[in-house]
Amino acid sequence: MEAVKNQATIKDLRLPLVATLYDYKANNIIFTPSPYLIDPDNATWLPRIFDLALVLLLFHNELDTAPDRIFTPTQWKLFLEGYKTYTTLTEFEKEVWDAVLQHIFLDEVMWLMAEYEEDWLNQNQYNLFRSLVEILFNSADYKI
Repeated sequence: MEAVKNQATIKDLRLPLVATLYDYKANNIIFTPSPYLIDPDNATWLPRIFDLALVLLLFHNELDTAPDRIFTPTQWKLFLEGYKTYTTLTEFEKEVWDAVLQHIFLDEVMWLMAEYEEDWLNQNQYNLFRSLVEILFNSADYKI
């Protein structure tokens, strides 16, 4: 219920915006000869920590060879090290991170879980969904 209550507040936050694919996940990256993103059909302009939250929650979605869970805390810290090489997050972004994470869960993850019922029958996807629900209740190891 806290996440639902935060929706009105989230939409009014003045957060740094970025032009983004808003679909940064493993199955949209080509690794050879060097890494680049594909699938720009979701491209949009939005708060950059929305995009970062989506990476945390759905990076491993839809790729058969990906882990059947979100990043481990160690993997998340490693990802952030690389991310922060190119981006400096504001203190305000850090303060609202948990609320944004809940928002993206409601907006993207809940939709995914409801829209693709067949994914619940796929053991890898089912395990990913379980790890997504767990982070909603315990995100302490996934700060920015």
